[in-house]
Amino acid sequence: MVKSRASKAEPINRYMFTGYSEGTVELIESDKVLTMSLFSFKNQWFVYIETEEELVCPCEFVRGDMIPFPDGKGWHRMPDIFHFSKPLSIEHWARKNKEHVPGLSIVYLRPEMISRYIFFHYQLQEERHGKCGLKYCIIFLLGNQLVMYTETPSEEDTEPYPGLLDTHNTPKDWDAAMEPCFKPWEDGFVGWKTTSKVKSI
Repeated sequence: MVKSRASKAEPINRYMFTGYSEGTVELIESDKVLTMSLFSFKNQWFVYIETEEELVCPCEFVRGDMIPFPDGKGWHRMPDIFHFSKPLSIEHWARKNKEHVPGLSIVYLRPEMISRYIFFHYQLQEERHGKCGLKYCIIFLLGNQLVMYTETPSEEDTEPYPGLLDTHNTPKDWDAAMEPCFKPWEDGFVGWKTTSKVKSI
């Protein structure tokens, strides 16, 4: 059952943008950003941003000669489709380990399995939020491409909050539920591949 309650705006917004460039892409330091990381995978670039601002434009924080998408934009926002935890306050979201290392992994879904993947992950997010020891892990989607932002070492979430579901339907065998969703890579591998981190601020 979905709980009915008014939503409260989060104190920190988390964004992932992606774009393409054959050249160099660089981060631009800004007082608007709490933390930011840049990653590359072949000629595709990803920038993860945490900020108190809403509706940010990545061109404020990233410099590069981007290849336009068909709509003319240099960057596209990837919506958040899953997170283990969410920022409850600036204090709650502060990293205990200042030497944490951001990471990004990528995988492609079978197009016919996108709804299945999101459905199961929404259940997990709202039924077991904050209980997996991966406080800052978050997954974004664009088309059938998934990217997962993580930080090492991982941190436990110590501040509980109510989820939006009262159900208990998350599959017990999670790997068996997820494996059919993934599209094999060209080399036959099925699963997540790690991208290269370029820089963090």
